[in-house]
Amino acid sequence: MKKALSNQEDWEQKRGGYLLVAVISILVGVYFLINLKIGSYEIKPSELEMVEGLIIKKKPEFKVSGGKNKRHWIEFKCYNNQTTFEIADYDYKCINKEEVVNEINISDTISVMVLKKDLGNIDTETSCEIHSLVDKDKEYLDINCRNNKDQKDGEVGYLICSAITVITGSVFLFKKKPKFFDDVDPRVMIWIIIILLFVVLRSILTK
Repeated sequence: MKKALSNQEDWEQKRGGYLLVAVISILVGVYFLINLKIGSYEIKPSELEMVEGLIIKKKPEFKVSGGKNKRHWIEFKCYNNQTTFEIADYDYKCINKEEVVNEINISDTISVMVLKKDLGNIDTETSCEIHSLVDKDKEYLDINCRNNKDQKDGEVGYLICSAITVITGSVFLFKKKPKFFDDVDPRVMIWIIIILLFVVLRSILTK
């Protein structure tokens, strides 16, 4: 009797943890949904400013940061501007990297587009991400592709949060611990489902 009571008390504590996770997932999911609805993952033409007449001083080259979460980008420098220009994040995923590195040469005159909020970084000894790169009338970046990939990642985030909410909320609804939870830890089941869902959604939505 005491053992059964102890198990029930332990289950009540765990139910509270599942409820907390469900609530947090709802809040994060709402955040993703709001950003999707207002289009905050997209860069609009009105948010960009052209910087022209830049003369390549250092050819574009690949860069990789260390650590577990490696960051990949391409950077280059110009004679007439102190800024280190970067092709990073979703823009990096959408370009033909070999073309950028091999076709853009020292002394080429190029134009780039940056976010208006980043204009303060132009011609300073800092780095600045670009969202357009034109050399010899050829555009090397694809803003539509970049926007689409960022938007799809937002959709994946929203769907994952929704799934976590449903699963953890469902577990919370069991007032008494189901017998099969004695053999299989629900946390293991949840992790397996979430990982599989993440892999599937990423493969479908981010193509």
